[in-house]
Amino acid sequence: IRAFSGFLANPTALSAYSNIAAATTAVLAAPSNFTAVAVPSSPYLVSFSWSDNTVAEFGYEIEFRKQGGSDFTRRFLTGKNDTSAVISEWEPGTNYEFRIRAANGNQVSDYSAVVSATTRNGFSSPRYSPATVGSAFSFQLATLSQSPRVSWSASSLPAGLVFDSQTGIISGTPSTAGVFFIPLTATFADASTHPVNLELRILAPPEITSPFPPQTLLPGTSTTLALGSSFSSPGNHSAVRLTTSKGNIDILLATTTPLTVANFLGYVSRGDYTDVLFHRAPLGFVLQGGGFRSFAAPDVFQRIPSAGTILNEPGISNLTGTIAMAKVGGDPNSATSEFFFNLQNNAANLDFQNGGFTVFGRVSVPTFSGTVTPLSGLDRYNYAVGLNTPTGVVASNFTDLPMDQSPAPTVMDSSKIPKILAASPVPLLSYTLTSNSDPAVATAMVQGAELQINGLTAGTTLLTVTATDLDGNSRSQVISVQVQQTFAQWAASKQLPNGQNGPSDNPDQDSLPNLLEFAFFGNPSVNDVASPTASLAVDGASRFFEITFPVNKLAAGISYRVEASPSLNAASWSTLWTSTQGFAVPVVTATVDQPDRTMVTIRDPAGPPGTPRRFLRLAVTRAP
Repeated sequence: IRAFSGFLANPTALSAYSNIAAATTAVLAAPSNFTAVAVPSSPYLVSFSWSDNTVAEFGYEIEFRKQGGSDFTRRFLTGKNDTSAVISEWEPGTNYEFRIRAANGNQVSDYSAVVSATTRNGFSSPRYSPATVGSAFSFQLATLSQSPRVSWSASSLPAGLVFDSQTGIISGTPSTAGVFFIPLTATFADASTHPVNLELRILAPPEITSPFPPQTLLPGTSTTLALGSSFSSPGNHSAVRLTTSKGNIDILLATTTPLTVANFLGYVSRGDYTDVLFHRAPLGFVLQGGGFRSFAAPDVFQRIPSAGTILNEPGISNLTGTIAMAKVGGDPNSATSEFFFNLQNNAANLDFQNGGFTVFGRVSVPTFSGTVTPLSGLDRYNYAVGLNTPTGVVASNFTDLPMDQSPAPTVMDSSKIPKILAASPVPLLSYTLTSNSDPAVATAMVQGAELQINGLTAGTTLLTVTATDLDGNSRSQVISVQVQQTFAQWAASKQLPNGQNGPSDNPDQDSLPNLLEFAFFGNPSVNDVASPTASLAVDGASRFFEITFPVNKLAAGISYRVEASPSLNAASWSTLWTSTQGFAVPVVTATVDQPDRTMVTIRDPAGPPGTPRRFLRLAVTRAP
């Protein structure tokens, strides 16, 4: 050893060397008395024990292979001085062989003798599945066993689902959103049984909170609709996307944990999660991140800045696919920036431990299976690392650290640690225009969360707009768009000459001036006499006079008025109905809705024989 001043790479002065000292590193001794026993209560668990024969190990590596296989795979790493472990996530009804060795970085002991264990019979199908209200669902049960299965059952199914014991398929169309636990039981020929719950999360698709009314505009004009005012994603506050080294993770934030959500969004908005590690991934339990980033390669790290602790907000259960805040043991209100994803149903443990762990959202269905699951399945290792602090670098440990290399390197390589590259808010819903029944009438375009509609020519078109949530579920609504014409636009389209194009002009010399031709879909150049029709209606012993006519949906700026009179005296006319009243009034006895018009029938309540005669007339008025 010698001293230097200045910088190590270019020292300004060096001392003489010290004397030479010698040392021999300790040799790791192999563990002995290694045993592996299948846990009787669960087909997914194996219990291990061994004798710790060394003092220099950092932990023990347990490796496995299926009986008859050629290669062992490192499955689990225990802590220093451990002599036992219970490991989950094994396949039921399977013969395994195991071996163990001590490890300390790239130094390892010899392997123990190989031992074997056979997991008990049980279900091998997943214990979690998503579904969606109103969408067809099918889930195939499966078992693995050393003895034939003789029966299986599924009970307490949510409304809309049934179980076929012949095929082992749960299927149907669920009708209620929520998380349901379906008891499953399999019975085998050796009289063993396996009861387990299937965790079924039934999601609600986007909701139409306020349907858009029919839209009316003129040719050459446009209107814009805010789609977020009509669609919603039920039960969700907002969403954040974590862009990671293995893909995106979309997180739907809950509405019932406002303090925790605000705290999380604060770290997101400040960019604190950029280049932050996933630093802990105990097998089949959780995937944890949000606390550390690399400071100096290959093995010095530092904590991200803390915004302080927050109050605990327990209440949402730690079920599969949820995200919760990590905290210090023994202090319920100690959460800061770190969070974890629940890889399985951890409710029995985490809902009660340390005041309950605050779940503040869940991962979207596609990114849970597409990113979180692969991240949690990476090989893991335990490492001694340096942690940069205000007072210098101190020794620390990362245990169950996932590494994007298989097998994980025995010497720390910070470039192999999966991490969050960026975090940013994302919309809960995205929108698409999925159809336009008549693009000659109007065109439309979705821009972000807005729908812009451009009127082209008189007519009606139906626009179908679809909202899709981050789970991939969608809901559509049809928006009726009517492009109306003013009288002047109509007259111009008919190419009427000057002097014959006014509302009261009658170029075809029939009984209808241009304004009435416009209102009743007539042709001003042809003597077609498009006019209302009168009739006598019989209602039991009573008879009534009625008038039927079209209300032109595409005519802008006109209104209709029906009047009645016992004579033709000017003072005797009384109003029966006006178009401003709409169609939901007693005198309207029938309506037939068509794309460009509504055929309406108006009844005169003063019917014969009490009134020997009645006159009805229809007036059309154009707004100035």
